[in-house]
Amino acid sequence: MSGAKKRLEETSFLTLSLRSVADVLGMAPSAIYRYFPSREALITALCIDSYNELADYVEESLHEVEATAGDMMSISTQWKILCHSYRSWGLEHPGEFALLFGPSQLDEVTDIDTSIAAARRFGDLGLQLFVRGLETGAIVPPQDTTKYLVALKPAFANSILSVTQRKPADFPIGLLLSGWVNIHGVICLEIFGFLATMVTDTKSFFEDHLERTMLWMGFRQDI
Repeated sequence: MSGAKKRLEETSFLTLSLRSVADVLGMAPSAIYRYFPSREALITALCIDSYNELADYVEESLHEVEATAGDMMSISTQWKILCHSYRSWGLEHPGEFALLFGPSQLDEVTDIDTSIAAARRFGDLGLQLFVRGLETGAIVPPQDTTKYLVALKPAFANSILSVTQRKPADFPIGLLLSGWVNIHGVICLEIFGFLATMVTDTKSFFEDHLERTMLWMGFRQDI
């Protein structure tokens, strides 16, 4: 897997091949087929492994701060750590980030259920944190959150509600999605090289953007 990831960082996901991975590992092209019978199997394994690696990275970042701050760490601080560690992982692994969040790889993923389960590990970290924020009053959403529910697919909304065990009227799914799109979007611009063409300090820009987005989402800084 390490050889495949190394090759992924050197080339585009779209041009990744079993032969190129074999070259990185110094293997005969035929030998790589013992591990991955097809490009689809390779892409599937990479997606699952990368999703789990991302979740591990974010969890470790949260645990490191929790070990120091303990119960004193606010929901707002935890959300910032989650977002900053997500950005850091992407900057450290741009090839894997592009695989997961760039051009769709769904046509090549053969084990959809396992891939989705791996992806949900990271998603559920943010989701459960948002739920705790609502329950404790650390997040006070704008009064009119219904306008953020436009065009949500029922399958997506139901999947969120099933995890949170909330009713649509009690959980601002659209607000959460809109807020995350704002955060994820600027990270994508930075990782794919576009943000640096517009601003001189991408880290400071992200920090300011995150603060303003959290304020808009209803995060209270002191809880």
